[in-house]
Amino acid sequence: MENTLKRPDLIIWDWDGTLVDSLPLIFMAHNHVREMMSLPLWTREEFQVIAHNSTRDAYRAEYGARADEAIVTLYEYIQEHHLNQFRFIDGAKDVVKACKALNVPMIIVSNKRHHFLVKEVSFSGLEKNFISIVGAGEAAHDKPHADHVRLALNQADIDINSISTAWFIGDSQADIDCAKAAPIMCQSILIGSANAQGYDVRYRDLDMFMRAVQCHCDVL
Repeated sequence: MENTLKRPDLIIWDWDGTLVDSLPLIFMAHNHVREMMSLPLWTREEFQVIAHNSTRDAYRAEYGARADEAIVTLYEYIQEHHLNQFRFIDGAKDVVKACKALNVPMIIVSNKRHHFLVKEVSFSGLEKNFISIVGAGEAAHDKPHADHVRLALNQADIDINSISTAWFIGDSQADIDCAKAAPIMCQSILIGSANAQGYDVRYRDLDMFMRAVQCHCDVL
């Protein structure tokens, strides 16, 4: 594990759980699916096992032949509720602004379904800060697969050979694994106290990360 930030040529952001407090909604949405399918509701601990995974992959494993039905039910619920329950995590807007001041391109790679992700980023008022926004279902494989990052880079017209170091900022094991799998060199930055392994740098919260960015950690 490293202790300092490297100067980035690109910043890759996760969305849910990193900038946006969407996990309560997602938890309710998954349990709505289980209720509609007459299955026992998940505890928060059970939900955490799949909370950051690709839904299309997790639902195939969980529901088998009923996966398509379950996915439709899930996204109908999210469609109805995701904007009226939209909440930033404390410090989200400020830390995006601080990172934007580094004058490097920023993109979003999220396992939230692409349609909902684009609507939320627009709704948030942060859209102008990102040159590429790619949610689940757009690439051949979702995060943590390298295809997800590769598509975001292609859409942003970024030459991978021009990137010496990218920050990959997230809150889960999927983000850390995606940073390692990416076709560019990434410094994985974990936000929060998630039980993730193999990250390069961790900050307790966005405020602590923002202070590190603003003071440049003597290396930026």
